[in-house]
Amino acid sequence: MRVMGCPHEAAVWRGALTGEWAPGLGEHAASCQACREVVLVTRGLASLERESPGLDALPDPRQIWWRARWLRSRAAEKAAQPVRLYQRFAAVVVMLGVAVAGFVYGTSVTQWIPVPQGQWTLFGLAMPAALVTLSAGALAGLAVLLALRAVLVEE
Repeated sequence: MRVMGCPHEAAVWRGALTGEWAPGLGEHAASCQACREVVLVTRGLASLERESPGLDALPDPRQIWWRARWLRSRAAEKAAQPVRLYQRFAAVVVMLGVAVAGFVYGTSVTQWIPVPQGQWTLFGLAMPAALVTLSAGALAGLAVLLALRAVLVEE
């Protein structure tokens, strides 16, 4: 979106600030939307200055910039907390799943491997494939979350 201004804004600003208007400029300021806003803001800021003459100067811009960066990094850390929690949960679930699968099916690993005589069993093929697929999915999910965390922390 392009904001269009008025070529008379600077003169209107000076007139609103000092109270000395050039001939015809007051009528222009009343009819032009951009110039009306300039007058409104200029008079509002001037009234603030009159109401609080002992107002301290603004803090150092470096301090404002540092504070804004600090607040932004805190917000990013807060936004990344659920991701870190899920990463830990997924890692524990994967480790427990591998441990349980190893304990339950560890003695029958030789039965999963098809024998040359052609004795193929559905359970013998499906269970290892399911474990490999689930493990790969969990690892892929962890990789995506780690990448997301890196992106969130950088912003």
